[in-house]
Amino acid sequence: MTITTQAKKITESKPFYALTGAGDIAVEKARAYASTMQGKAETVARELPEKAKGYADAAASRFNRLYDDLASRGRKVT
Repeated sequence: MTITTQAKKITESKPFYALTGAGDIAVEKARAYASTMQGKAETVARELPEKAKGYADAAASRFNRLYDDLASRGRKVT
């Protein structure tokens, strides 16, 4: 049997088609997942500046309270 005949026999077999179908499903799922993740990443990127500002404001508020408490404590010590 020639190589061409063997290759044709393999590429026209049911296992070959099953493997090709499995690869096609994997690519389809990967593209759908990538699309979903891109949408989520875009949403997070839009919300990030406002969330970061909120976290920074909360941290600044905590630091100011701590600073005031330390200053008050220092006044009592002296």
